[in-house]
Amino acid sequence: MPPGISLPPALESDVQAFLTEAGIPLAILPATEARVHVLLPVTGPPDEADASTLPAGGTIRCPIALGMAARLGISAKDLGRLLNRLEIKIHGCQLGCFP
Repeated sequence: MPPGISLPPALESDVQAFLTEAGIPLAILPATEARVHVLLPVTGPPDEADASTLPAGGTIRCPIALGMAARLGISAKDLGRLLNRLEIKIHGCQLGCFP
């Protein structure tokens, strides 16, 4: 079974279509089997991602994003494209590209 993410039902069809169109080899799995869980955004300040959780509309630090890509077995570029789709901003970039 390929590495995968879990999604709230409201995001499943959109993200599945995106993954298929983009050719990103990531499965949408039940929460108990997924390596990373995507959560719907909350009202208020954006939540920050950790090693296994991506809050849609939130933020993620660059080193965590790189580790998450490795955990999922996808390229950093593919994870970046998924983050863009989920409107998750990268900060603390190790190359200075993102403040």
